[in-house]
Order: sequence, then C-alpha cells, then structure tokens
Amino acid sequence: MIDGHTWLAGNSSEVSIDGATAFCNQTVPLNPATDATRTQMIRCSVRGTSPNVTIDGVTNGAYDLYLYIWEDNTPQTFSISLQGGQFFVPNVNSGAAGSWQRMGPYRIEVLSDWVSIDSFGGYANFSGIELYSR
Repeated sequence: MIDGHTWLAGNSSEVSIDGATAFCNQTVPLNPATDATRTQMIRCSVRGTSPNVTIDGVTNGAYDLYLYIWEDNTPQTFSISLQGGQFFVPNVNSGAAGSWQRMGPYRIEVLSDWVSIDSFGGYANFSGIELYSR
C-alpha cells in the first residue's frame, strides 16, 4: 500500500516484463528523501536498455499514467514510449545516483485491454506505475 492504494508487483500475473532485469538495491540514499514504503518500492525496479512493461486486463478507456524512475549509479539518458507511441517522452535524464522522479501524468487511451511502457537508449530503471481512469 502506498498513499492508500494497493500496488501490483512485477511478479503479478497482470504484469509482464521483457528486455529487462529485476533488481533491488536498498542501500542507495534517495534524493529527494521519501517515506519508507515508497523508498522500498523505488529501490526495487526493472532495468535495461530496451525494457517493455505490459499490464494486461486494463478496461478500455482514458487514463492518467505516472511512471516512477530512479538512478542507482551513473546518469543515463533514454526515451520512453507509452501505448506503442501514443505518448512519447524523449531524452529523459535519470540524474545522479539516488535521484528519482514520478513522471506524468501522461494521458493515454487504452483500446486493447492493456497498457504498454517501452524505453530505449541508456539504461532505464522503472520502479512503479500509477494508472488512474479519467
């Protein structure tokens, strides 16, 4: 539970991850600091140069999507694509070790019962996704 909301973990049957490796590093101090539960969530992520995260079983409709990213060591630059290019975020800089961001909201339309998040370029660390219907 974070902010009163239940979160699915990467091992949930609704979440599939390709092109990325799951990892946790609970020793990196976060900047900015945040609450203990969110800190633990951020420090566990999937990373890769071309990760794809898909969430199945999402009801078709309009949504606001937030994406948590963080950096565990050296700054990286990468781009993010949502829903197969429906929304594109170019040249994201992950920042110095410990930096994290809650990016969004990105307004997307779900038309096929799934949400897809892709990245390419440098190593992206995806830690969390929030999805709210509009």
